Amino acid sequence: MKHKEAFHLLKVKNGDMNSFRWIYDEYHDKVYHYCFKYIRQKEVVDEITADVFVKFWERRDRLEKGFSANGLLYKIARDYCIDHLRKTARSRELRDLYLSHYKESLSNAIEEEIHFKESLEVIGKVINTMPPKRKQVFQMRYQNHMTNDQIAKELDISPNTVKAHLAKASNFVRNYLFTHSDVVYIFVFMCILWFTES
Repeated sequence: MKHKEAFHLLKVKNGDMNSFRWIYDEYHDKVYHYCFKYIRQKEVVDEITADVFVKFWERRDRLEKGFSANGLLYKIARDYCIDHLRKTARSRELRDLYLSHYKESLSNAIEEEIHFKESLEVIGKVINTMPPKRKQVFQMRYQNHMTNDQIAKELDISPNTVKAHLAKASNFVRNYLFTHSDVVYIFVFMCILWFTES
């Protein structure tokens, strides 16, 4: 299988559409199911899956000996899923639609609760690695739902310092999750931010 894939990847790099079709047939269902695990909306997943293979073709010149189609396709798919969920998290209507589809796709309420709790646990562990003051400001804002002015008064710091702590904390958690976590965890974190801000 590895030798056959390597053969087709080399031909894809040189613009061979028949070999690209072989890669498509071999990985389409895998990419689809990977995306569906996070997006849970068939129409959206169909579109993302198609976009993944278009992007794969556009990036064919980056294929090198030893590369796997699997690795590149999943990297592209993950980026598309994150981009979609980032947009979804900003819109209350899209959030509600996504969460509705996501709940319907889970087998029962217990599974739904486990997924959400696992996401919060992962986010909580990341927050605990922050410097103490930054962690305190972040928790006061997003867990205790305090305003920036209230935090500034409570901690005897300026509102601009509060904003700086929040920006650094949010970027730290977001960047960590983008690198180390499943897409659903990222979505939950984004929802926490957007629900608080809205």
